[in-house]
Amino acid sequence: MRKLLLTLLNKPKFEVDPVKATMDLLCLITIPLFFIFALKCLNDGLVVYGASLFGFSAAILGSHIVYKRYGWWDTHRNFVMSVYSLFYIYMLASGGEEGTGLLWCYAFPLVMLFLLGLKNGTIMLSVLFSASAVILFMPAYVGLTDLYSQNTKLRFSGSMGLVAFLAFFMERARLNADAARQKANEALVRLASTDELTGLLNRRGIQARVQSELSRAAREGTELSVVLCDVDHFKAINDKYGHDTGDKALKLLAGQLGNAIRVSDSVGRWGGEEFLILLPNTSIEKTYLLIERIRMRIAATKTRFAGQDIELSISCGIASTKFSKQLEGLLKAADMSLYEAKENGRNCTRPEMLSVA
Repeated sequence: MRKLLLTLLNKPKFEVDPVKATMDLLCLITIPLFFIFALKCLNDGLVVYGASLFGFSAAILGSHIVYKRYGWWDTHRNFVMSVYSLFYIYMLASGGEEGTGLLWCYAFPLVMLFLLGLKNGTIMLSVLFSASAVILFMPAYVGLTDLYSQNTKLRFSGSMGLVAFLAFFMERARLNADAARQKANEALVRLASTDELTGLLNRRGIQARVQSELSRAAREGTELSVVLCDVDHFKAINDKYGHDTGDKALKLLAGQLGNAIRVSDSVGRWGGEEFLILLPNTSIEKTYLLIERIRMRIAATKTRFAGQDIELSISCGIASTKFSKQLEGLLKAADMSLYEAKENGRNCTRPEMLSVA
């Protein structure tokens, strides 16, 4: 027991999950609160009431310690909610100290709906309210004494129903707001990592994807390749046909690259007229064959913009984790290969893999 208590005290971590954090806070409040009221009851001669509060406090403390030690969240939540439900029924049936037991019950709708969710919380509240109706209006059927006046019973039932009604719609509104915020956050993440013109990943997005795949390749011991592509003579296209035509050409190439790669691959706009293709679990030799097919297909396709045929081609530089296993080194190797492709007349791929040609 001493070891478990030390573990609890030395790991006062607060959960990021709001439901788990609320459960932690609830336990840390009710454990000493029940204990203090239990001591007061014993001091006032209310032995049964005091012993019951000690029991509730000890049960919650034990569950909290076990949860923090082993992480059994579902078991902890269900057990604590069962203890609180028994406490609710006990307060209602016994009347508590000087008839104040009813006052403890008003927090239950909020707690149940938040910690158990709308569906399970509503089911649990329905069970508790059914038990409340029996205890209040038919106590003799369960061997209890009629402790409350008719006005108290009716007012308590009406006020508890109102609290439960408000708690239900407040919790539903909270869940809807959380869902809307999550959806908005996801949209912002997509927007932050998407190129507006082409719809591909932008530089930030494709670089993050490369870094993630590099980490996985290191764990699994596989080869990863990247291809840096540059549209040949793109400035001349802009100067001759206008920037609108240049934008259309970039969008067309983005679509061709996106359609040509595999599901496991990724492509993004690296900047300006440059595109970066990521090929996980792919050797540099296979990458060369793939990008050569794509390059030749693009070069063979005549594109018509504004009533004129425009020839598009790309120069490609490839690199793999054989060159470097670090992001900066890998991208630098691909950039050097692209420079070599441009120096060798463009519309080609470098380094040239003659062994697989």
